[in-house]
Amino acid sequence: MTGAKTAPAYPTVPVVVSDPGDPFGDGQPWHAVGQVRDEAGRVTRVLYECRYLIESDTAAAWVRERRWHDGVPESRDVEQVA
Repeated sequence: MTGAKTAPAYPTVPVVVSDPGDPFGDGQPWHAVGQVRDEAGRVTRVLYECRYLIESDTAAAWVRERRWHDGVPESRDVEQVA
């Protein structure tokens, strides 16, 4: 006997990205760093990463941000520059 199947957390439709280098239209250079595929092998989610510098008069930090193709945030890491 097979177990019951659970529905995926996200719809299983192919991902279409208009501009893979700037999928969010914010002018930042984003790079695909991960994918989620459905049971048929189709890409259903793409994880992008961007690294940028933020500065003030007294400090600076590198920010590494990760977002899914639909704009849902995954993570944001901040590393202070010495």
